[in-house]
Amino acid sequence: KLEDLNRFRDFLIDSKDAMKPLKAWEIADLGYQAAQKIVSADAGESLSVLAKYSQNLPSLARSLSRTVVKPELKTEVKQNQNILERYGVQPGHSVLLLTEC
Repeated sequence: KLEDLNRFRDFLIDSKDAMKPLKAWEIADLGYQAAQKIVSADAGESLSVLAKYSQNLPSLARSLSRTVVKPELKTEVKQNQNILERYGVQPGHSVLLLTEC
């Protein structure tokens, strides 16, 4: 119940400031913060959390900007980016990886 109350409080705070622009330092890690929310969700909820943030990012950005990102997540993302760059996949590009069955 306390967690529900905290979420409701955050919702009220966010809705009050929903249209207030975020500062540059609040926007800087939104991608990492969204990823942290997704990987921190229960296994059955991860896909719905991904959909929630990808479809409603502008309205959720303020609350998302308060998410603490674990250093391990940033390290893993950077390692994955380095691996993909070795194969010519640059930031902003898409790639489809297939495995043999």
